[in-house]
Amino acid sequence: EAIAMKKMVHEKEMTYQDFSTRTHAPSSPNHCVSVHVWSPNHLLAGYSQDCTLRLFASSPRGGGSQEKQCRELVCLSIDLYRHTRRKSCCIVSVEIDEDYICCLCHVEKQDLGLDSYNLVLLGRDDFVLSGRDDVTVLTGEDLNHQVIDIREAVLNYLLSDDYVEEKLLPLTGWLHVGGDYEEVFVFVSHVLAAYGNGRFMVEVSISIPDILHEFDNDDLTVVCRKLVLFSAEVGAILWLGDTKPSFDPAVLNAFEDMVISSLWGAGAESSDSLYSLAVWSVSSPIITLLQEDGRGQFQIDEKYLGPDQDILKKMIVFDGWQYGSTVGPLVRPGLLTKSDLILGTVMVRVEQEEVKERKSLISFHPQHSICDESTFTTIEIHGDAEVLRMVCLRDQHVIIVCRTFVDAQEDTTTERQGGGHWFRTQRPPSLGTKRIDVNAFIYHIGSRSLIGNFCLVENVSSNVNDIPLLSASADNTVGATLSWRGITMTGDDVRSTCGCKGTLGEPSSPPSSAGKKKRNGRTKRRAKKDEFARGMRQNSG
Repeated sequence: EAIAMKKMVHEKEMTYQDFSTRTHAPSSPNHCVSVHVWSPNHLLAGYSQDCTLRLFASSPRGGGSQEKQCRELVCLSIDLYRHTRRKSCCIVSVEIDEDYICCLCHVEKQDLGLDSYNLVLLGRDDFVLSGRDDVTVLTGEDLNHQVIDIREAVLNYLLSDDYVEEKLLPLTGWLHVGGDYEEVFVFVSHVLAAYGNGRFMVEVSISIPDILHEFDNDDLTVVCRKLVLFSAEVGAILWLGDTKPSFDPAVLNAFEDMVISSLWGAGAESSDSLYSLAVWSVSSPIITLLQEDGRGQFQIDEKYLGPDQDILKKMIVFDGWQYGSTVGPLVRPGLLTKSDLILGTVMVRVEQEEVKERKSLISFHPQHSICDESTFTTIEIHGDAEVLRMVCLRDQHVIIVCRTFVDAQEDTTTERQGGGHWFRTQRPPSLGTKRIDVNAFIYHIGSRSLIGNFCLVENVSSNVNDIPLLSASADNTVGATLSWRGITMTGDDVRSTCGCKGTLGEPSSPPSSAGKKKRNGRTKRRAKKDEFARGMRQNSG
């Protein structure tokens, strides 16, 4: 309401910032790719096109008011190629741990060279001390940071080893017969996972040109897919392992994104957690689980999601459903919590090459018995819904963000005043005859029960960037961003903000704009009067 329709909203239970009302703010086609709770009352958001990291805080508005305000404390650009036309950079994903910020950046080359992926690593303290409320450009002289070319790091790590594993024989053989090293393609899944202690995990696929189609440069042969753990402390690879230890032809697609979900900090150290990282894809029923022992050694385990696959196969064979998505690439959302692995599946029914109906299933797999049919639970989201994202709330609840499709003739909310919905648009875009809303469903993980649902955005477009990104923490801070339009935060920490200064050296609240304009006006009038008076005295002399 406040941002899209320019209505006044009291900021007692929440606070927000509308980017259309200020300078140096993100604008279209820029959009938010990641949002994280930095600390109580603070959110860190990463934006794609301008490569900025922005830190927002909730603080008292001042003047005796009980309302809050959302302020931008730090804005830092990490675009290392902004002054050259030969390369362009955008942020794909951002992760943080207790000490570091890690950004996955896609670097596109304007010439015929292959695109590359970089990791930009910087300390949280360096980020806070170097940034300002306007855009600060990251340079080597200004900030202590590291930039790692993922392709070079992975290939050097694999090819420098005296022992060459069997999976790499096609790569080494191709290079031995004269293959060009520059044509070895390393694709990085567009997701990061924090692993604690300055360690961050990425997933890559390594491909070479298909020798059977030498005249078609678009055909690639996948050599292998790897999990790669980088360390911000040493600026290099700590560990490298197979995404799928067993042969799984379903994931031999050079450009298929894998999904990574991890636990770190208190979550990873909990005695109730068996696994600390999970990797999966929509095309494979096999999930890879990673476990770290007390000596820092990693063990990879594979699980076949049999009960889950049995349900989906029946829907495909007998009911005419199929895997599908109407928003971006086909990705299976999921989340690894202390107690469960939670996976979402979107099924669609297609008639005459048009999606007529969607069905979303949420499956809960306890960590200690992922393949056990007796402990497996599947829940269907009510209505024509498409699950998109998940976020854990206080380790006991999961927020599931879905797009819901409602018949246009059933729309009775566009003329409703108030309503409490965020970012409602005046024009209802639709796919066909459907109106698209974005809803959040909150489930209690232990009982697998729905405890509430609410609308986040009404009448959104079909663009995936218009889907809100959520982040929550055990410190009772919840934040959400919507593309380039704005940011909001709520929670007990935000509601309790009254009369106290924010952390990170946040300055006190500025005076109101009305008072500021009044003082400036008086100053200008005094200056003109003094100058005129001096001229009169000189003429009289």
